[in-house]
Amino acid sequence: MNTKRFYLAGEAALLIVLLINSLGVDLMSKSGFGISTISSVPLIFSTAFPVFSFGTWNYIFQTLLVITLMILKRSFCPGYLFSFVVGLGFGKMIDVHNAWLGALPNSLPFHTFYFIAGFLLVCFGICLANNCMLPIIPTDIFPRDLSEILKKNYKKIKTTFDLCCLTTTVILSLTILHKFYGIGVGTVFCAFLTGKTVSVVQNFIGKHVEFYRITGNRNVHFS
Repeated sequence: MNTKRFYLAGEAALLIVLLINSLGVDLMSKSGFGISTISSVPLIFSTAFPVFSFGTWNYIFQTLLVITLMILKRSFCPGYLFSFVVGLGFGKMIDVHNAWLGALPNSLPFHTFYFIAGFLLVCFGICLANNCMLPIIPTDIFPRDLSEILKKNYKKIKTTFDLCCLTTTVILSLTILHKFYGIGVGTVFCAFLTGKTVSVVQNFIGKHVEFYRITGNRNVHFS
């Protein structure tokens, strides 16, 4: 029996990613249960150095990642230009969502819901980003392309990257804020279950959604 498939333009998928991933990050932050390891870095910087917002620090962090990749490659990669735009849009949307989320109620049941909803949105967004056939958010590009540069297994590079982000957050939390900030049971939850959840969502999307490009080549490599 043939499964009916839904057709989604990669450009539309990327726009959805910007909207829901930023919302997911803000929801997990508001829950107080801890945020993903990658997002914890700009979160701790925005808390320790509030001269810039969480969204702006997110963009700064992502920009540094892309610059690092170009330095390692010793070349300018035109495909990364759009990645800068995606990173900027992601940072701005974090600030937009953060503004209205402050009006939501605060209680343990609500915070639990915020975290679960945010986690699922991020996992779904990761799947869309991986399938959209366009340059994606720099924090996703970095481990992917670094594994190619170093010729190392992606899983090992991704794990090392996450651990470096976590270590940075812990050091800044203890040295500047004198307490753990942004790291909680939710951070551990994300570390162990994000990959598995993304795999389940990807399996569903692979069966029911067909992605295509409105413009440009269908199969484009942006590393």
